[in-house]
Amino acid sequence: MGFFFVENKSTDKHLKGLSPEFLRKHECNVCPLNELKDLKHPKMGATGAKNPVVYILGEANGKNEDEQGKQFVGKSGRVLRFRIPKEWDAKIRWNNSVNCRPPNNDTPDNVALQCCRPRLERDIAASKPRAIFGFGAVPLFQITKQTGINLWRERRIPVDIAGHRCWFYPMLHPSYILHKRKFEPRDINSYGCDEEFAFALDLKRAFAEVDNLPEPLIHSVADATAGIELLTDINAIATRLNQVASDPSVGVDLETNCLRPYSDNAKILSMAFSGKKYTFAFPVDHSQAQWTKLERKQLDVLIKRFLYESSCRKVSHHLPFELEWFGHQFGTRCFYASDWHDSESQAYILDARRGSASLDFLCLQYFGLNLKEISGLDRKNLDKSPINQVLKYNAIDARYHRLLYLEQAKRIKQEGLQEVYEHQLRRIPALVLATMQGVPVDQQIVEKLKKKYKQRADQAAKAIEQEEVVKEFEEQKGRKFNPGSPQDVNYLLKTILNLEIESTEKS
Repeated sequence: MGFFFVENKSTDKHLKGLSPEFLRKHECNVCPLNELKDLKHPKMGATGAKNPVVYILGEANGKNEDEQGKQFVGKSGRVLRFRIPKEWDAKIRWNNSVNCRPPNNDTPDNVALQCCRPRLERDIAASKPRAIFGFGAVPLFQITKQTGINLWRERRIPVDIAGHRCWFYPMLHPSYILHKRKFEPRDINSYGCDEEFAFALDLKRAFAEVDNLPEPLIHSVADATAGIELLTDINAIATRLNQVASDPSVGVDLETNCLRPYSDNAKILSMAFSGKKYTFAFPVDHSQAQWTKLERKQLDVLIKRFLYESSCRKVSHHLPFELEWFGHQFGTRCFYASDWHDSESQAYILDARRGSASLDFLCLQYFGLNLKEISGLDRKNLDKSPINQVLKYNAIDARYHRLLYLEQAKRIKQEGLQEVYEHQLRRIPALVLATMQGVPVDQQIVEKLKKKYKQRADQAAKAIEQEEVVKEFEEQKGRKFNPGSPQDVNYLLKTILNLEIESTEKS
């Protein structure tokens, strides 16, 4: 993989000291489920179509599945089968992440998942489905190493399973729907809970598009690093900036030593640009940069000229960051000298779920590439990291700012969201300008409000302290109750008051 890209060899605490390679090599021989007795169908293989269009993947067999030797035939299985169109019956293959029923219907642990992985990969590679529908958190983790099924549902991810490329659709597990139901649906257009409505829509959409899916686009580490140039010569930088200046779109990324550009030691460590043909990065004020004073001044001239005179669309991910640094260093008129675009804003327009707009998340969704796994850099200490490593890291980000922008632009156009995106985009320069100018603060008003609300907060705290349930909490815990702590409030409501609630938050 090269000196910069390293595989993560850290021990997984969930594997009980064993390596994934060892577990996959020995499969059933080292699997904890291999010792189970009284199973009617141990090591149950996949059932259904031999050459399916859709491969349905669950977590593990339950009691009914083990008794009948068929997947998804229990209560939760019926929730799923009820939502599958009849015409798909002969086009589906059924399987589970582990092929033995865990004791007490427990969630399979990571050791069992690793042991079963080769068996699953062989079956998928042999049956060659167009899409895998994975139900629940376990298939999501086994196939993609990701967690957070509610964040990933309603998306599709390109995956490579033992050389077979297809699409993976994460979906809620039907047992979760069963748990949430307030009543059993009367017909196919009835839903026992909001979650079942979402579950049905996810299935309907996936079945509707699976016949016309594009070829999965999966990038390797070699793809991510191909052709990257690390430039330390002023003339070479000038040449490349001139060459990408007229490209339709250019990815732009900065690496800095802090979040905001206003402190005395704040500096841009490096810059990277990625156009249609060239992707390159160069040091700016990194501690290992070796510019002469004249070269450093020339570099500023080249950057400013590119910002103000180039005709290309400039694309960043989280554009406010780049604009604030460029505006501080080179003047805020560069905000309007050419078109700026933001792949993060695109992602927000397409799906506003919190946590799904990071570059790492989106590169996995669109390119099947896990950026976190290919970079060995300490992102919080870039100024002391080897300069070539920083430049490669910088250049890869610039490349995927542009590529992600292009992929999401297609979806925005297809879904008729161009006007919404442009509205969001227009806000960014204005907000950055307002941030840079700051908000005037009247300290007298601040002190007045502080005194007013502190008094009210103190009164509320005293009232809470007098509650019997709070006194009981403090007796059990041996410490003061903190009403601003979600953990304390959860314990008080669930354990002491025995209320059935899912979660609490500070507000």
